[in-house]
Amino acid sequence: KLTVDVAKAQVAGMALAGSKLSAAQLTLDSKGEKLTLEKLQVALAGQQGKSPFEATLDWPQLAVTATSLKGSGLSGKFKISGASSLSGEFKTGAPSGQFNALRLPALALTAVGTAGPRKVDANLKTDVLLSVGRTSASFERLDLKANIIDPALKNLELAVRGNASADTQQAKWALDGS
Repeated sequence: KLTVDVAKAQVAGMALAGSKLSAAQLTLDSKGEKLTLEKLQVALAGQQGKSPFEATLDWPQLAVTATSLKGSGLSGKFKISGASSLSGEFKTGAPSGQFNALRLPALALTAVGTAGPRKVDANLKTDVLLSVGRTSASFERLDLKANIIDPALKNLELAVRGNASADTQQAKWALDGS
């Protein structure tokens, strides 16, 4: 069992306070192409500049090897407060694949936010393919719908579909929408 409590820390320009990571089991063997986690829970809280934030992640089970995978979907929430705010939640279906091709199907993310008088409401659905060995991610069947409401302007409705991928060397995308 693993439990890490962070009372106070600086990480990548963020001040963490009251954060916690816990797992009944957590094993990563990149050479042996094995990743196992049981009851992974992450709760982050802190501040980025003057903006407080909170984020949670819950992943009940994942056991992946070079040739097999068993696991459950993951879920979480996030919230950033301050002059600009953003909050939302996400979840996926049960994963499939293997160590170098981990598929997280049906990622659904909803978010609402404000920046001054401007309001944003967004929904994203996509299938995510992660390759741990190649440090890459692909987003297939990406479907983004967003509404931006600004009292000084005409409301903007955004609808984008397509695919995107990125690794440590490059990013590519093919998007269509209005």
